[in-house]
Amino acid sequence: MVWGAFTGFDKSPLVTIPSNKRSSSDFVTIVYEGVLIGFYFLHDDPEQLILMEDGALVHRNSLPMQWRRAHGIEKLFWPANSPDLNPIENVWMVVKDLLKHHSRPNSKLEMIEKIQSVWDTISIEWLRTLISTMPYRMQAVIAAGGGSTRW
Repeated sequence: MVWGAFTGFDKSPLVTIPSNKRSSSDFVTIVYEGVLIGFYFLHDDPEQLILMEDGALVHRNSLPMQWRRAHGIEKLFWPANSPDLNPIENVWMVVKDLLKHHSRPNSKLEMIEKIQSVWDTISIEWLRTLISTMPYRMQAVIAAGGGSTRW
């Protein structure tokens, strides 16, 4: 599992989460305390940021919720069974598409290096464009009555 984040100004370092470290406690230690806190508070006005995560259990458990509350990190509420409009999903789709143009990795380390290489090519300008589409994404879901959209 790989974790990454972005704002309209920057991308976080990528975090590789070992397969034996997938609990909420591990997630808080590896991601929140390892990368997110520095990335989040690096910005001039972190109160303007809203964390967007999917409904994975490691994001919803009480430990991550308590950690975010203790650190003043606001998280966007996603209703159950709602469409995933998080722009990071578009980023992961592009990362996967670009990885297809690389030779097949021979090890986990090589795969991580290739993912990092692709992550590094993603421009902040394109990420800003993704962020700017959020109002349109939400309008499209409302117009579709919660059904599928082109996003």
